[in-house]
Amino acid sequence: MGMDKIQLVFFFVNGYLLSRLAIRWKMADHGAQMIIGKSRGSLLKSAVYVLVFSALVSFFIPNVIAALATIPVINRLLKTHFPRNGMNSSFMATLFALAVIWGSNIGGMGAITSTPANGILAGFVEIWKIPGKEMISFLPWLSWGIPLVIFSLAIAIFLLALFIRFHAANDPPIEFRHPDSVKVNHLGKVFFPTGLYFMAYYFAGSFVLSTWLYFTGDGIAVMATAVYSMGFYYWLFFRRFKIKGQTILYLGFLDLFREIPWKGLVYVGIAFVVGFILFLSGMDKKIFDILKSLNHFSYSFWFLAGLVLVASFSTEVLSNTVVQVSLLAIIAASPPPGGSILISMLAITFGSTSAFMSPIATGVNGLVFGGIPGVSLSRMMFWGFIMNILAGLLTAGWLHFFIPFVMGF
Repeated sequence: MGMDKIQLVFFFVNGYLLSRLAIRWKMADHGAQMIIGKSRGSLLKSAVYVLVFSALVSFFIPNVIAALATIPVINRLLKTHFPRNGMNSSFMATLFALAVIWGSNIGGMGAITSTPANGILAGFVEIWKIPGKEMISFLPWLSWGIPLVIFSLAIAIFLLALFIRFHAANDPPIEFRHPDSVKVNHLGKVFFPTGLYFMAYYFAGSFVLSTWLYFTGDGIAVMATAVYSMGFYYWLFFRRFKIKGQTILYLGFLDLFREIPWKGLVYVGIAFVVGFILFLSGMDKKIFDILKSLNHFSYSFWFLAGLVLVASFSTEVLSNTVVQVSLLAIIAASPPPGGSILISMLAITFGSTSAFMSPIATGVNGLVFGGIPGVSLSRMMFWGFIMNILAGLLTAGWLHFFIPFVMGF
């Protein structure tokens, strides 16, 4: 395992612990209050805040972990501010579920640490010695990841607006409760400054340490990452502080499992089972034969669009890890004539991350669909299908026309 991969493992663990910290100290309650206060009850503004928040958090910590942190915020939002006869509206649940799924998956493209799929690509190009592999590092990734995330969010906002326009009128009226009329646990507000300190410590440390390793390749940077992480663990699990006359820890062992959407984990498990069954049935080979046929076409925008969309829609029924690894191996063994292997691999990786339809497509999809009660499967799949197409075409265009200038080939 390369030094940068060891560093990524620390970042994944630290991101999960940061999400548990936010849940333990009721920052979800405070987050719901902030969203409603800023949006003033506007459905679109509320959904956009959730979308951007999910993408932003996924940019810094793995997107599955970001979804775990965001689901409680949505459930508080639906329960306290948009109730309907004591039950969540399917329309509202689906709207916010789409915002979390789309935002988390989009944010997963922003940085190399944002999703395990990016880490798989980093390991793959290192093992296969793919030309240009030095570009699959923290800083170069940001140069193309940030603009792609911004453009993808613009498409997502457009589709969320259409979703509200088409479905709001057909759904029973929604009751909105103003923040001032809702009693919430104020622990989140009290802890919020401390939570920001922990986030700043994690984000700033991750950026500095990743930059250090990228420019120097020095193993001391990995050792520094370990020391920095140990300091983080010490503050979380051993450092005590006083609140309301009690001396307590920031995190306890049971807090690691607090408000985990277990039903969502079931869907994640189903995704692996379905993917394994289809793999045994040979269905995956038929899908991959389609990809091989793409090599008859010259390297172009449409070639990359085909890669992205095949990876995206294959992920809807197969495990995204199975899809990504299999397609990466095919491209490595049979490179596109006249084109870049690395950019083709980026197309596969982004496509396997950008699967917005099915609950079994990605870990984010399964966790959100199972973790937010009342989500409409038919609406989720219909609008996810449109998002797959538009995001796939955008990604292909970005990879073909702009990334070569950034990467210098």
